[in-house]
Amino acid sequence: FYTLKYFIDHAPLNVSDKISFILGTLPKRNAELTIPNKGKVSLSDIPTWVEKTNSGDYKIYLLAQPMQKLFLDDPDKVYLFLYQLLFNAIGEIAVMKHIAGVEIIKKPRREESIRLSELANYLKSEGIELDQDPTSLLTNTTVYELEPSEKEKTVLHMDIKRGESQCYELPRDYFDKEEGNIDKLQAAGATAGFIIYHLDSFKGPNREQDIEDFHKEFVKAIVEGAGKDTVKIIGHAKGEKAGYIDLIAWDLMPIMETASEFLAKENKVRAGFHVFRRQGDVMGLCRGELAENKPKVGNPNESQ
Repeated sequence: FYTLKYFIDHAPLNVSDKISFILGTLPKRNAELTIPNKGKVSLSDIPTWVEKTNSGDYKIYLLAQPMQKLFLDDPDKVYLFLYQLLFNAIGEIAVMKHIAGVEIIKKPRREESIRLSELANYLKSEGIELDQDPTSLLTNTTVYELEPSEKEKTVLHMDIKRGESQCYELPRDYFDKEEGNIDKLQAAGATAGFIIYHLDSFKGPNREQDIEDFHKEFVKAIVEGAGKDTVKIIGHAKGEKAGYIDLIAWDLMPIMETASEFLAKENKVRAGFHVFRRQGDVMGLCRGELAENKPKVGNPNESQ
């Protein structure tokens, strides 16, 4: 969605004047799937259970049985088309924003069910606004907490204790050694990664506040120096020995130059950039007196 939103915001006038761009499947409450000689399944045919999570969003359980009559020998299609009907029920963006998980079940649950066609009204009765504005989705923040990894203590980004992300799929993929989402961004001309800055130079009784102030100034310098059309800050995290700024870059070099200029001015923090892939080297960002550390920015869990 970030790449599509970027394209819509920057589409030439001679294109945007003639073509209407819509992000995500829109609700279609009367949607149904028809397979010749096998039958059809509509939203009202799908028993649905809704479970509110501790974080305030919802988990959805969909009974596979009505769809299985169309795809007896292909469970993958059962899953695929149940998801599509869910998108039709409340809209794809609403699913991504409010639904924490979807489970396809083979047997009915004991609790009372509703029909998938009733899901929109159910969520509205819970006070949920089922808007289709992609901006609201792209500014949604996921807070996560981790136990710093002892097994992978030499891996960047694995010392994190707590983080926040507007695109949690990227750090999650990094933790899980997956690369599908970053591949899609790269294919669209974007680079997803994180700036790592070491915390060993922050000392004294006001250490935590000094780190927070530095982080805010660093982010501000990057956005103002490189420009909002160049970078999207999608999150941040703090680890045992390093802080992180997660970003999507539409043009990486102005971001790196801006970050280097800021660090040269501060001249107290070692930092670098790494993509959201386990492989690859760190791009050093330090100048001035700290440039001696530049060839190897280092790992947040390694003593230097």
